[in-house]
This record gives sequence, C-alpha cells and structure tokens, in this order.
Amino acid sequence: MARKSFGELEKWCTKVETRQEENLKPSITLQNGGFLRDLQRHTVLIITGNYAFGPSISLLQRLHEPFFATVIFCGSIYPEKIYPFREVTGFPPVTQFSYINVTEEEMQAGYRAYMCTSKAIEMNIQNVTGYVVMSDDTVFNFWNELDLSRFRLNQVGRQIDLPWWSYDVGLPAMNRAVQILRARIESEPNSELATAWTTYSTAVGGDGYALLNERDVWGLSDWYFLPTANATVFYQLAEVFFEAQLFHEIVVPKIGAALQWLDFYKTTNKTDIGNCLHIWTKARNVWEQHYNKDLIYFHPVKLSFIGYTASDRLNYCQHIVRTFRDAIANVSITET
Repeated sequence: MARKSFGELEKWCTKVETRQEENLKPSITLQNGGFLRDLQRHTVLIITGNYAFGPSISLLQRLHEPFFATVIFCGSIYPEKIYPFREVTGFPPVTQFSYINVTEEEMQAGYRAYMCTSKAIEMNIQNVTGYVVMSDDTVFNFWNELDLSRFRLNQVGRQIDLPWWSYDVGLPAMNRAVQILRARIESEPNSELATAWTTYSTAVGGDGYALLNERDVWGLSDWYFLPTANATVFYQLAEVFFEAQLFHEIVVPKIGAALQWLDFYKTTNKTDIGNCLHIWTKARNVWEQHYNKDLIYFHPVKLSFIGYTASDRLNYCQHIVRTFRDAIANVSITET
C-alpha cells in the first residue's frame, strides 16, 4: 500500500517539476517490532477539519493510511466538495476513506474539535492502544519515535487576559460545565460520569473543580495523543464540555492534567514533546523555511490551494512529499 500511495504522489508531483526524478521505490523491510510497526497495527489517526473537507483529503490519505491501523477524517463532509470534477482540482483522486461526519455548527470552526476524539471512542475500535489526533493542516513526521505509553500534548501557556477565557466558549462555558457536572454527579452518583470524575479528581490532587476553575490555562492542541486506557475519562468529561460549548484548547489540557500529565499542566511552558513547531503570521507564507524532517510535528501547512497553483504544489512536493518519501525509504516497517 505504501508503494502504491507514494507512487501516486510521485506522479502528481512530476507534473509540476522541472526535471524527472527517480520514481519512489521505498526499501521497506518486512519485519516485526518497532515504533512504526506499533503505529501500523495499534494506533488510530484522527484528522480533524475545522471547516468542510475538500479534495486535499487525497494527499492526507496517501501520506498516512499505509502507516496507521486506521485513519479517520472528522469534520463536515460534503461529497460535492470532496469529489468535484477532477479537471478543476489539481489533486489526485480521493479513494474510499473512513470518516466521522459532523456539522459545521457542531465543529464551530474547530472550537469543539475534541468531539472528534469522543466520537472515535464511541466507535469502539478493537485492538488499538491509542489515538493520535491532529488537525488537517498539521504535518506529523511519524517516523520520529515518541513514547506513546501515556497522554501527550506539548505544553500549556498561562495568560490571565487570554481572549479565549473572556469569550462565551471560555469562562461562561466552564461555569456551565461545572454546573452540569455537579448536578449529574449528585443525581447519579454511580454513573460512568461520576466514576470518571472521581478518577479525574484523584489524579489532579483531590479537587477537580478547583483545577477546572483555573482561568489562565490553555494549550495548543493541533496534535495530541490519547491512550485507550484513558478513553473513558476523556469521553465522559468531553461530553459535558461539548454540551457546555467549551473551547478546544481549554478542554484538551484540562482533561490531560489527569492523564499522567499534571506536572506539564502546572508548569508554564514546560514542554512534553519539545521537538515541534507552530508558526504564525508572515512565517506561514514561507512555511518551507521552517519545516524539517526531525520535528515530531509542524503546524500549519494549509492545503486549500496546493492543488490549484503550480508553485504551491511544487513547494509541497519538494518539502513534504520528498521528505516523507526519503524518511520512509530508510526505515523498516511492514508493507501491507
């Protein structure tokens, strides 16, 4: 599958390249074990879209599907946007894919993207050890090994005047969430939610409500990892936060605090992943100057126009497709 996927990407790339390069012939060694083998057998990749997906899904399919147990796209799915007339898009054709379809109102431009993790948990996928969750404009260099035995999120920031907390998706939403939690746990003390809340409170030092009410915490959540062992706690709390309409970058670190991640939550700018990069403003126009193969992940590379302009496609091919190709050609995985 990997050879076929990269072969199709090579064909797509050569249409805009000035010279013909050797077609991808990855030296994939058939062997058991290793980090990539674990991803391929036991890890779900959830790719979220803040807005409706388009035909660029085809690139994400080919870069990721051969290397994970399951790849799920989660966002607003409109067939006419994903399968337009091919001659008006520069993308390879989209093939069959797994998806969770949510409305644009539910996703709220990514403000409640954590719902995708909850819905994937509801699918009860068997024989997996965890979920890598990333936005569709994140580049995950999955050949760089990372301990996935526990929850992973890079870090939190603490800023008392952060705009998110002043919006309705911030403090007002958190107040609603606390009210919902208190009422439901009081009325159903033996429910799964009550059990999850006890687990959460114990893990954060005994008073979960006090931690939720800390109003200066947020964390960039374009990439995180959730072990299946923590799925119940994540799901039960995320359902309440979704109902209360709490913001994604408040929800993920708040829940993560109870998932062997409390030290990172409590310490401003203490990095759990470290080797990752988020870029802003003008740097996004020259993202290729900042991306490199040794990062765990990089954000963002916007795919919206890559298929339509030759210069953007060339840039993507030279810096993303080639990097993936060269990295995969030099690791040992099991070809499927």
